[in-house]
Amino acid sequence: MQRSTEAFLSEEKQKIITAESVMVVAFWLARPLGIDLDVYVFSELLNQVDDILGVKINSLAMRRVPRGLYSETADSFIWRLHGFGYADIEYPVIILRPDGFLLCKEAMEENLKEDKEFWKSLTKKIYEYLINYDVDAGPKEPTWMPWLKRLARLTSGN
Repeated sequence: MQRSTEAFLSEEKQKIITAESVMVVAFWLARPLGIDLDVYVFSELLNQVDDILGVKINSLAMRRVPRGLYSETADSFIWRLHGFGYADIEYPVIILRPDGFLLCKEAMEENLKEDKEFWKSLTKKIYEYLINYDVDAGPKEPTWMPWLKRLARLTSGN
């Protein structure tokens, strides 16, 4: 079956980002919300990134485990943060240290300089995913709720 040129072009226009970019946004959002993030939350998020966020991740190692999905990409990122002293690990939960949170904030600011509207939209969708995630049952259907005032402050430069 041959694909149409229009379908091919629309696929080419889809944004491609790194898994680490998605996880940085999730870390930045989770701390003030009091949400504990672990490799399984990240794995579910990364698995659904195309459907939820409408973006593709450039490389993603994923496999099924008894608890659900396990992303080696997420696990590797978590252990790198730990190795560089940005986080403590109570496996599978990762706890960012203050300098780790600052690192995520700086990465967010860089992302916003690159493509402000895209990253604001992506952040809103990740926020909705996180607040609707049930640790025992996995993600719930997202609801469109008001989202972080802090993102507005960050994007306005205050």
